[in-house]
Amino acid sequence: MTIDSRKAPVELISLFIILSPLEHVARVEQIGYVFLIGVLLLLFSKKLTLKRGSKLILVLFTFHLLACCVWSPASNAAASGFTKLVVYLFLILAVQFDYTEEDYSRLKKAFILQGWIMVAICLLFGNFQNNRLWISSSSSSADPNYLSTWFIFPLVYACDEIVNTNENKIWKLIVAIEMIAIYACVFLTASRSGFVTNILVVALYAIYSFRETIRKNPIKALLIIAVVAIACITVTNLIPDYLLQRLTSTHSMGSRGRVWRELLSAMNSNWFQSIIGFGDGATVFYNTQGAIYGMGGLVAHNTFMDVMFNNGLIGIGYFLTIIIKEILNRLREQKIEIVIGAVGMCMAIFTLSALTTRPVSFMLLLLLIDINVENSQIIG
Repeated sequence: MTIDSRKAPVELISLFIILSPLEHVARVEQIGYVFLIGVLLLLFSKKLTLKRGSKLILVLFTFHLLACCVWSPASNAAASGFTKLVVYLFLILAVQFDYTEEDYSRLKKAFILQGWIMVAICLLFGNFQNNRLWISSSSSSADPNYLSTWFIFPLVYACDEIVNTNENKIWKLIVAIEMIAIYACVFLTASRSGFVTNILVVALYAIYSFRETIRKNPIKALLIIAVVAIACITVTNLIPDYLLQRLTSTHSMGSRGRVWRELLSAMNSNWFQSIIGFGDGATVFYNTQGAIYGMGGLVAHNTFMDVMFNNGLIGIGYFLTIIIKEILNRLREQKIEIVIGAVGMCMAIFTLSALTTRPVSFMLLLLLIDINVENSQIIG
């Protein structure tokens, strides 16, 4: 039996996207990455080449992440470096292939199925701590705030499936039910960032999809907005008081702000380390906010701040260049669903330290893959 080297990557990556939520049940994500890296390397039977542009920046960013582990003050820098290596090596290899529109449709379906698996895991393994939904058996990414980021792209692609595909009505009904189930899980996490971003991505997609209706028939558009507003008010009234209080509280943002100020002060005192980075995981050594909770310093609770502090202006330059450049490219390509998902994810990780989590790596994958591109420029 021969393996189709063109179709195999998207099939493997789709399967990985679908099954990746299983990391909440058992620590399997690194095994999955290592397996995929090995298979993708085998599929490059000819000389491996690297594409220019953001994909080359991704390689440079990966090298810099690993270099920062060398001068890291953290005792777990080697383990952290290995995690970053497998996550970003997978991304480097996965984005070297060209993807057809059919391949991209398969990836979209994979995210929809991923959403269902996440809902099932929440139902089967979820429990409540401090009135918030956690995954009791999770070995990684168990925090409710991280949990809510898993639903951003499944929600966006569910919207796209309902609005822009010719699938049968039963399938679209199933997808709509999935969206309701996802929102129930997001509410139960009581994550402010998760609540805002998951509402926002659907709202942005709806506005974009019905822009012609808004322009040509504003009265109809206003009626739709009124119906949605009434529905939102009704749902809000059904939210338990403890959840509503949590969702409207700004208490933890104050502690995050103090962490950010202390980290910026440390950067201001050492310009050289500010450029190259203080080292992997260094944020906890340069702030005192954890003492409030009887522990050492805290992570930045902001992925962009984490990258800027740990990996310096060099690292944040690479990271932001990839995100901004590829969002603009997706806008030109009219892949608005990727843009909306990426914007939502960036908003979510503004209050989370999530550089190597699966939702962030999937965002980078979707931003960086070439969809239906011919004669891609390569170096080698």
